[in-house]
Amino acid sequence: MMRWALGLFVLLVSALPASANWWWKPLPYCGDAGVINYIQTEAAWAERHTWHRGWVIHRVAHTGETALDPGPSKIHRRYCRGTAYLSDGRASELVYVIEAGQGFASMGWNVEFCLPAYDPWRIYDSWCRSIRP
Repeated sequence: MMRWALGLFVLLVSALPASANWWWKPLPYCGDAGVINYIQTEAAWAERHTWHRGWVIHRVAHTGETALDPGPSKIHRRYCRGTAYLSDGRASELVYVIEAGQGFASMGWNVEFCLPAYDPWRIYDSWCRSIRP
C-alpha cells in the first residue's frame, strides 16, 4: 500500500508544469549576487585551466531578464543578459540562463553563461543561441 501511495505521489508531481513553484524554491533574479558571483568564479576557473587569454570577468552590470519559461518544459528557467566588464578594460555582452533543479543531485539551481564575442569553440552555438530564449 505504501509503495502504491508513493508511486502515485511521484506520478502526480512529475506531471506538474514548470510553473508549479511550490515544488522548487523561486529562482534567483538575474542580478542576484549569488548568480553573478557564480558566473565570475566559473569564468575565472575556465580562464585559468583552459582559455589562457589573460582576462577575467571583473564586474557584471546592466543585468535584466529576457524571458521566463518561454516554452513547454518541466525545468523552470530564467533567461538573462547583462554587460560583463573584463579585467583588461573591455566590455562584452553576457548571456546566461538560471535553471531550477539543475544543481548537484538535481537540487538547487544552476547557471549556464556565455560571452558571445569570446566563444571560439561555439559551446552554445553561434553567438550563444542555445541559451537564449
